Amino acid sequence: MPTQLGGLPTGTPQRATAAPEYPAVHDMPPPRATAVLTEDEKKKVEAELAAMRAEQERRAKAKNLPE
Repeated sequence: MPTQLGGLPTGTPQRATAAPEYPAVHDMPPPRATAVLTEDEKKKVEAELAAMRAEQERRAKAKNLPE
C-alpha cells in the first residue's frame, strides 16, 4: 500500500512476530528482610544522633576559640 494511502514508508523494519511481554502488574514484591524499628530502638538511635550532634557542636566551638 502506498504511503499516501496510509502505508508504511520504504525501509520500515518488519513488525515483531511475537508481542512483547508486559510485567505482571498484580504480582506483589517479596516481603522485606528487615523489620521496622521498635520504639526502644528508635529512642536509642535518636539519643545517639543527639549525642553526635552535641559533640560536633562542641568541637566546632573549640576550633573557633582565639589562641
